[in-house]
Amino acid sequence: MTDATLQQVADELAIRGLITRLSACTDYGDLDEYQSLFTEDAVWLMEALPGQPEAAPIRGAATIRAAGQARRDQGAVGPGSHKAHVTVVLKIAVDGDKATTESYMTFFANTDTKPEPATFRVYHDLFVRTPRGWKLSVRTIKPL
Repeated sequence: MTDATLQQVADELAIRGLITRLSACTDYGDLDEYQSLFTEDAVWLMEALPGQPEAAPIRGAATIRAAGQARRDQGAVGPGSHKAHVTVVLKIAVDGDKATTESYMTFFANTDTKPEPATFRVYHDLFVRTPRGWKLSVRTIKPL
């Protein structure tokens, strides 16, 4: 195996793990760790479902963390909400210090009794390699 192949595998594993960690931190993890998984200038974009208003972009890792805290405060996610994300990575394309990914995300409700899918979306992500490892730079969440 060549060094380039080993680097490709290592990058893909790191990014796959980061996608999983983002979901875990949202559901039950530490929000400071969650914030650390984003670039400082990260952007979070959620496309509206048909007939719903467009959500404003969330800009900056600290603002993304604050939005996560607000969702927890509302009981929409987080410890005790009995809700969880399941993310399946479909594609990772690494190009030097940038990578794009596509993942399916199913959000489950009632995880303490009879889990049922509540939401299904597609994540289109841009990751960048930083001196501290791969970080999420842009997440676009779309209906399928």
